[in-house]
Amino acid sequence: MLKKHLRNKVARKELLNLAKQAVIVEETQIKYKKILFCPLNGTTVNTYRESILALGCEARGASVEMLYLDSIFESSEFYKSTSERLIYKFKVNKNISYCKKLGIPTVKSSNFNIEKRDKLQLTESNINEFNYNGILLGDLVLASSVRAHLCNSAEWHNPAFVDTINKVGASAIKLAQLYDKILTQHQPDKLVMSHGMYVSWGVLFRLARKRGIDVVVYSSSYRKNSIRFYHNAPAAPFPLADWGLYKDVPLNALENKLLDEYIKGREKQKDDNISLFDDRTVVPDHLKEFIEENKGKKIFCLFTNIAWDAFAFSKGNSFGDMIEWLDETIDFFKTRKDAALIVKAHPAEEHFKTPVEYRVKSFIATKKLSANIKFIKEDEEVKPFWLYDKIDFGLIHISTVAIEMALQGIPVLTSGANGHYSHNGFTVDPESKKDYFNHIENLIKQENYFVPDIKKAREYMFFRFFREAIEFDVIKLKNLSTIEGLNIKNRKELLKGNNKTLDLICEGILNNGKFITEYE
Repeated sequence: MLKKHLRNKVARKELLNLAKQAVIVEETQIKYKKILFCPLNGTTVNTYRESILALGCEARGASVEMLYLDSIFESSEFYKSTSERLIYKFKVNKNISYCKKLGIPTVKSSNFNIEKRDKLQLTESNINEFNYNGILLGDLVLASSVRAHLCNSAEWHNPAFVDTINKVGASAIKLAQLYDKILTQHQPDKLVMSHGMYVSWGVLFRLARKRGIDVVVYSSSYRKNSIRFYHNAPAAPFPLADWGLYKDVPLNALENKLLDEYIKGREKQKDDNISLFDDRTVVPDHLKEFIEENKGKKIFCLFTNIAWDAFAFSKGNSFGDMIEWLDETIDFFKTRKDAALIVKAHPAEEHFKTPVEYRVKSFIATKKLSANIKFIKEDEEVKPFWLYDKIDFGLIHISTVAIEMALQGIPVLTSGANGHYSHNGFTVDPESKKDYFNHIENLIKQENYFVPDIKKAREYMFFRFFREAIEFDVIKLKNLSTIEGLNIKNRKELLKGNNKTLDLICEGILNNGKFITEYE
């Protein structure tokens, strides 16, 4: 923690050095002249990113402001306990002061009065109609409440969850009133924000779009220090964005080389924003024995997601949620003598500290597994790559291992949750539960045998992991929360033509340019 603080302090000093330099503005042709940046909670990395982008847009002739939520609401994604609220207030106020030093005007939520409302009574029967002036809020409230509890799905039987639903709903209404007043008073031409989902960001996103205000949404991508940007689309479920422009474009020699190098290192995730594995190759004896015992059978491997995360990122779904899909798939394999199933829990359950009661192992503990079903816990360190040449088929909900398996020539059947890669020729995507289980039958019997389109999987992976994943080389990141320093040292470097990344992103914000990295 101390090392992280010291590293961030160095970067903060470097950025504040820009404040001491004379502002340089180069008038360029821009469509959007008034930009409201919305770091909202003041996360250090987001504040630094958006500060640089705001200064870059300002250097190109735009007027910029920074929006922070320095008010306290009934419930928030940014704090849960009283101590977290105090830390949150301190952090936000520090970042407001910091932006002022940089010369970036700030908009504070505490400057706006919000009307008091009667206590909400949201229920399973009325949550889908819960709205503010015709803008749907119910789905955002549900997603934020599931995230607050880190549970598998909406728990209407749980009084604590229902209490959270109503507190989040009250916050959503207050935020809607607040954002309405801010948009009316400040009249931005465009907004820039992270996520565009959950209550804190989603309400603002929807209000802006209803008013016809364009929104740029960004989020961290897979590769280290890379970011995805989208025009008028929240980050979840993953937008298709410009994939349609590239899905029939073959990769050139450089692109193939970059992809091959990345895939080679993906097993240990050394080049990723989040690394869930170390250098060890750990294979428990019980797994080796299971694979040996089931030789001659068709072996399927089911890869789970973190349930609360999957709840927000799934679109349509043949099953009610991930746990229902897992439950019914296990029951199906219990009756089979000609197939075996490995269920692998997602290691990020450990990384993101999912409560034990909501981890897949707690659900598995309620099931009596037959001899042809093996469970791998989230902390067993089994790398997916070790499994790929041991299995015949993959079963996934919305996990990116679908792409990795397709690249290995492994047929992949999705749950029907319509992940971002679905319907591109390298996964089988059922239309219903019945269709899903029919596909498993066909795979076991090798009827209508599916062969993944490896070329298309490579093109798609390159698009998601490289083309739309812009390497944000303006800032030097050690990880998602630690900044080592800046690559911009003076105001002149903010001007057009000095940094390709800054040029690309600012052009996207100011003139609706494509947020795509081109490789030659």
